[in-house]
Amino acid sequence: MSAVGQMGAVIAPRRSTARIRDFTALTKPRVMSLVMFTAMVGYTVAPGRRDALTACIVLLGIAAGAGGAGALNMWYEADLDAAMTRTAGRPLPRGRVSRSEALAFGLALAAAGVAVLGLVNLAAASIAGLYGLLLCRHLHDVAEAPNAAEYCPRRCRWRIST
Repeated sequence: MSAVGQMGAVIAPRRSTARIRDFTALTKPRVMSLVMFTAMVGYTVAPGRRDALTACIVLLGIAAGAGGAGALNMWYEADLDAAMTRTAGRPLPRGRVSRSEALAFGLALAAAGVAVLGLVNLAAASIAGLYGLLLCRHLHDVAEAPNAAEYCPRRCRWRIST
């Protein structure tokens, strides 16, 4: 292998690593870690049954949604980021990621997050749907029994035939 070929073989992984770092920076990892922490605390203190697999899947969905929101925010405010000293070193103002790449990345991550959370919700609804429906119907009937026995006949006289 020639010296030029060896140099290219060494530079290529560095470029891909830098590219991954740039796309990771688009997700605003510090903000995303706060979102993840908040979601984890909410999941931990929520009443009901907790499942570790569901928690991991939900947290990944939330991470994807939050990362997509961060990327879309950077895409939207790229011109403002270029003008501010604090944000001028971000991937978009520096030209390391194009605006169209940032938009596509943000939309894909946000869509993936919504899809994952939707599928988890659908799975939970299908598993617990019938039980929940029956339980809610029973609770509704129990709660309405006193009301139906006493209040409705007086309130809804026009419905009662005498």
